[in-house]
Amino acid sequence: MARMFAAWTVGERTGSSRMLDMPDIEPSRRERRIRTLIVEDEAPARGRLLRFLRAHPDVEIAGEAATGAVAIALIERAAPDLVILDIKLPDISGLEVLKRLSERPHVIFSTAYDSYAIEAFEVEAIDFLLKPYEQKRVDIALERVRARIQKVEPPVQLEELIRKLNGSAPLAMQRLALHDREHIVLASSAEIFYFIAEGDEVYARLRARRLTIRRSLRDLERMMEPQRFFRANRSVLVNLDLVREIHPWFGGRFVIRFSQLEPSEQIEVSRRQAKLLSDMLD
Repeated sequence: MARMFAAWTVGERTGSSRMLDMPDIEPSRRERRIRTLIVEDEAPARGRLLRFLRAHPDVEIAGEAATGAVAIALIERAAPDLVILDIKLPDISGLEVLKRLSERPHVIFSTAYDSYAIEAFEVEAIDFLLKPYEQKRVDIALERVRARIQKVEPPVQLEELIRKLNGSAPLAMQRLALHDREHIVLASSAEIFYFIAEGDEVYARLRARRLTIRRSLRDLERMMEPQRFFRANRSVLVNLDLVREIHPWFGGRFVIRFSQLEPSEQIEVSRRQAKLLSDMLD
């Protein structure tokens, strides 16, 4: 009877993992296969990446994770050859996941248009994928990993990359493309008081005007430094560096007022987020 090994996957909503029984593979075949774990918190992105990986017969999906904590447990248990690792996860960063591993596999990072991270990856010759994922880029990254595995090269040392990204450039250096009818305005994220979603549009509030930005609020929240940009409620992401006052409000909520904006222009912080903000500022 063929032996069995355990591949693990993770539920999309709960973050819990489950074990799947899968048939073992003959030793000669197993040596040629790349056991791969996907760490990505967005289910549609995971599905897209899975589809691209399955185009490669030598890639075996060892599991999926939507959070850093689950990823660490799965990596330690399944010992994959390769991890495709999102830099920004809901609980801890992808870099923190790597720091907590006793042994590191080969890694392909994924990131959503973080120009500073991309520069660091290129300098350190680390493979990375930009979101949204594309088949061609996945193919190229896999080919590089495949070459390292065939040469029996150890995983790339990541200490220098981690040092660079942990001490990353100030977010003020990040430029965002904002839209004013037919014009594109490049603005520093440090200039933006808040992002607000209204219907199908998302607006960036500058000192003198507000302009549309062609990203979802969720994408922006993932891109921005969490110590600077805070999700005040379902519709607003606030730049805490430009906040002047935070006032208690009805029902355990807060209201935020900004420097350089009229006092009448204020943002309400939901009860749930008010607790998080209070803990963050203590």
